[in-house]
Amino acid sequence: MEFPVIYTNAKAGIAKARLEDEARDLRPLFEAILEHIPGPTGDPEAVLQLLVANLDYSEYLGRLAIGRVFSGTLRLADDVGIVKLDGSIHNTRITKLFSFEGLKRVDETLGRPGDILAIAGVEGITIGETVSSAEKSPGASQDSHR
Repeated sequence: MEFPVIYTNAKAGIAKARLEDEARDLRPLFEAILEHIPGPTGDPEAVLQLLVANLDYSEYLGRLAIGRVFSGTLRLADDVGIVKLDGSIHNTRITKLFSFEGLKRVDETLGRPGDILAIAGVEGITIGETVSSAEKSPGASQDSHR
């Protein structure tokens, strides 16, 4: 197998590439991640695709969908389509957008490919459904979950 081996002690907060190296911090681990793990490949200018992988709930915002942006850009207050598991599309508006710092949710206004986001305004969404760019058409039905 072809992969780097990094020796770490998480409790002590140290890492090293070779056993004989002196360990001072976790820098060798982070450098290996940047060198060997590719960044996101999605196009921020493409059609939005966010796959819902988990759900959460806020007593103020209702259901939150948590997922990764694979392509496109998602902005707070965007009109989007939820592609349901049966193939139907439900239009809605993103009322709140969060990214994560550790386990803490952080207010966000923009999400790009590779970002893990939690979004509100998606009442009724389930795991495995996709959030995508909504077509702007007059008279299109818009679910209102605010």
